[in-house]
Amino acid sequence: SVGDSAKTPATVLQGEGAAARAIPVAWPLSADWSGSRGLCVKGSGKKGRCVASYSPATGVLTALRPGTVTLAVTVNGERAERRVVVAR
Repeated sequence: SVGDSAKTPATVLQGEGAAARAIPVAWPLSADWSGSRGLCVKGSGKKGRCVASYSPATGVLTALRPGTVTLAVTVNGERAERRVVVAR
């Protein structure tokens, strides 16, 4: 809902099978955070009427106005994305 914030962590799996471990996407891993129109990623220089804003430094997504956006992260050429619907 508008005004709400949520942690939106990302992880990469290192290894395979039962021995695989989840590593948080944070320094020293390099990650490229991006999103659809209406998502403002802090530090990207993107401005305008944001439905939501995302801070890669804190991992927090904040709902600003009703609408739908996609938050994406790319690590080592692999991309993951999630659709987020912000309600009134």
